[in-house]
Amino acid sequence: MQEVEDSLVTALEEAISKGNVDQARDMAEVLARKKAKLCINLISVGDDGSSNTFKLDVKLESTLQDNVPFAPIPLQVSSGMSIFGLKVKMAILHNIPMRCQNWIIGKKIARDKEILSNLRITKPCKVYLFVVEPKTLELDRGEASRQFEMLKKFHDSLVQRGLNPDLAMTEDEYSNYLRQSFGGQRYRPMGQPGVDAWSSSYTQLDSAVGNEGIPTYTAGDVPDSPGTLRNPNGHQGQHATGYEYDIIALSMPGSMSARGHTGPPKPPAPPKRIPKPLAREVGWSCERCTFVNPPIIPACRTCLAPRPENYEIPLPDSYIMDKDEERIFLEMKQNEMLLEEWEEEEKQEGRRQASQNLAQMMQVAEQDLVTNMESFECPICFTEVEPNEGVTLRECLHQFCRECLEHHINICNEPEIKCPYTDGDDCEQVIPDREIKQIISEEDYKRYLHLSVNRAEAAAPDSFHCKSPDCVGLCFYDDEINFFDCEVCGHQNCLTCKAIHEGQNCKTYQEDLRIKAGNDVAAKKTHEALQEMVRKGEAMNCPKCGVVIQKKSGCDWMQCSMCKVEICWVTKGARWGPKGRGDTTGGCKCRVNGKCHPNCGNCH
Repeated sequence: MQEVEDSLVTALEEAISKGNVDQARDMAEVLARKKAKLCINLISVGDDGSSNTFKLDVKLESTLQDNVPFAPIPLQVSSGMSIFGLKVKMAILHNIPMRCQNWIIGKKIARDKEILSNLRITKPCKVYLFVVEPKTLELDRGEASRQFEMLKKFHDSLVQRGLNPDLAMTEDEYSNYLRQSFGGQRYRPMGQPGVDAWSSSYTQLDSAVGNEGIPTYTAGDVPDSPGTLRNPNGHQGQHATGYEYDIIALSMPGSMSARGHTGPPKPPAPPKRIPKPLAREVGWSCERCTFVNPPIIPACRTCLAPRPENYEIPLPDSYIMDKDEERIFLEMKQNEMLLEEWEEEEKQEGRRQASQNLAQMMQVAEQDLVTNMESFECPICFTEVEPNEGVTLRECLHQFCRECLEHHINICNEPEIKCPYTDGDDCEQVIPDREIKQIISEEDYKRYLHLSVNRAEAAAPDSFHCKSPDCVGLCFYDDEINFFDCEVCGHQNCLTCKAIHEGQNCKTYQEDLRIKAGNDVAAKKTHEALQEMVRKGEAMNCPKCGVVIQKKSGCDWMQCSMCKVEICWVTKGARWGPKGRGDTTGGCKCRVNGKCHPNCGNCH
């Protein structure tokens, strides 16, 4: 039913394009009686016969088992172009035989007479071209080459006549061209519907001499120009690919047989081709009902039993498929194309979504404080918080209202403020400083920084606060550092004396301190503090210069910051003898006969 309606629509389209009013009226009346549903698209054609042009992305698929993916082929077309014209253009530009072309548009194989605009192809888009291997159609290279040459001549003839090839390359025009090329020969297409007019193979058939010695010719003897023939032998026959040509007999002076000439010898017969097996000859036998099914049919046509697992499916071009199997094969290829197209769209959508997510994450990362996008209930005060009114902590994603979070930061006495969320287990994530700065006021933030410094100083044993009055300078030192240059007040602190004595060395400062201790209360307190440290063993007098020195951390090896003598802290004496480093005649003699003292912690 659908094929009949399609034929009526095609006939109606041709009648309208040729101005045949009576035929168009008859076709329209028949379609109206059938209540056929039509979609009519009017092609916009200019004065020169052109319609709007655009590019198609042609995606190729092949029956080759080991074929590789082809890149889409851009093809310039017109909206008024027919499928037949598309085939001719692909044959001329890319040497793809027309019989091998199956154009899939709108999830079906398009017919030769269908127009792109009627198929709703009026702008750039992607279409699929399924290419059947020439061997499957028994199309040899020489035959294809002759066909390409004829198509090129057909295209050039349209250009010479001043026609637009995209719109003029139709089956009717090509039929007219073939009749003119054969110089008065009668041309009649025949064979199965849908066979392309171009596909007549000009192969010579069995030769035969007509009555009275007058030779006749087939279409294989195409003349170079009207009235001349290239083959002196007479042949008669019907072309195998679907077209029949009746050749007007040409009179020749005298009969070859009368003169005793039989003409040139026949060329050697081509090697016989091994015919391909039919689908039923290579199909699989059902284990349940023994019915023989075509190879690619997955279940028995009779009892629906599954195909045996050990059956090896032959290659598609190694046998002749039946109609149902060929239809299923094309549907499978079409489904694969649709699946591939869907997967590509999904990949593009995934990449687009990932790009959007990355952009959103980058935008959030640049914000000092992330607000809530949806309403929520604060886990501290249990009030409903509207969107953009609360805070989302970036480290743990817990959400609170600003008031509760601000109160939690202000009352916390720890150097690091952790998230206040608790649900059986406390959250251990620390709130970053840049979020704290945005949550509390500027005055509270300054107080928070001051408390943080004090807490850090009190918790660190190797910290030292600048001795300059009202200075907030602080440093963390190691065993090799003896002086601290405060970047806040600019004064230099002596870590050995725990004081500022700029312009004096440690020995001078301590002697001056001892002299002033009699009259200066502050100097007296400092001197007494140093002596108390010596008495408790927290400091010692240098065995060479007598200055008070203190071990800050590390091993028991020390060096006086004043006279640079090396000292053993545990024995409170010199490390080496009078000759200096390496002299074991004096000093603590550590490592000569073991440790220098039971409590020695390595004075190297």
